[in-house]
Amino acid sequence: MNPSKDDQFAKDFGDFILRGRLKKGLTQAELAEMLGLSQSYYAYIENGKRNVFLDLAMRICNCLDLALEEFVALQYGASVDKAEDLSVQ
Repeated sequence: MNPSKDDQFAKDFGDFILRGRLKKGLTQAELAEMLGLSQSYYAYIENGKRNVFLDLAMRICNCLDLALEEFVALQYGASVDKAEDLSVQ
């Protein structure tokens, strides 16, 4: 069974923020508290079990000093500028 694109996106984002959290030396509970989330809900996000809306993704990335644009570029294999150019057309 192939995972859906949404499932794969959630897993990839979870992996991205896991690496960032570990780099910062934070526990899931510490980061969840910074975000105003329960540890269990944050764990679902990090484990790729929940997709997040853009505002929460940005908040998570800001807490971890990660560039959301970097994740998007890695995910889609194109620069954010190119994606913006395409959206204008």
